[in-house]
Amino acid sequence: YPYPVLTVLLLVLLVLRAMAPALVSRVGTAPRRCLRHSTRAPRRASFSCSCSSSDSYRSHYEQLALDGTGKGVAIDDITARVRAVLKRSGVKEGVCTVCSRHTTTAVTINEFESRLMDDVRLFFNRTVPPVPMQHYLHNDIHLRDCPQDEPENAHSHIIAMLLGQSESVPVTEGELVLGQWQSILFVELDGPRDRTIAVQCMGNA
Repeated sequence: YPYPVLTVLLLVLLVLRAMAPALVSRVGTAPRRCLRHSTRAPRRASFSCSCSSSDSYRSHYEQLALDGTGKGVAIDDITARVRAVLKRSGVKEGVCTVCSRHTTTAVTINEFESRLMDDVRLFFNRTVPPVPMQHYLHNDIHLRDCPQDEPENAHSHIIAMLLGQSESVPVTEGELVLGQWQSILFVELDGPRDRTIAVQCMGNA
């Protein structure tokens, strides 16, 4: 009975032929994966970092008070006060965020040098001049739903938006990561006033 035998052999050959690509794929790729992982050198990072494996996570918040800021555009270096908050927090590895709580103030990072600060004041007075040099819709007090003694300070709001009202500084080994000439600056744009600054330190102790 040769025909049934030939039929079975033919079916076996057809099944093997259908399975061949999958078998070849499995057999061919496995050695390459092993070879790649066993011979390829590890990639080195192009930067260095200091990491803590401690599970002691902390979040510490304080408010700093500034009583009687300067008139007009006044700039204060608050770096030392922020460092003091960080020290009290006990955070060693993490981030420290400094945020103004007012719409006519700003927080920025730059060099605190007296002539540069004069340049900043002159620049903003020319770029976003106060009244009466420039008319602002925000200063139309009689058209707004606000107290009649509301100050005409649209220029202060605009400068605050340009500068921004918060900065986040990395913390490593319990220190703020700032450059040699960098300071955390609080910028008063509508003084003199009493102001508050929010400081939050988060990370591992």
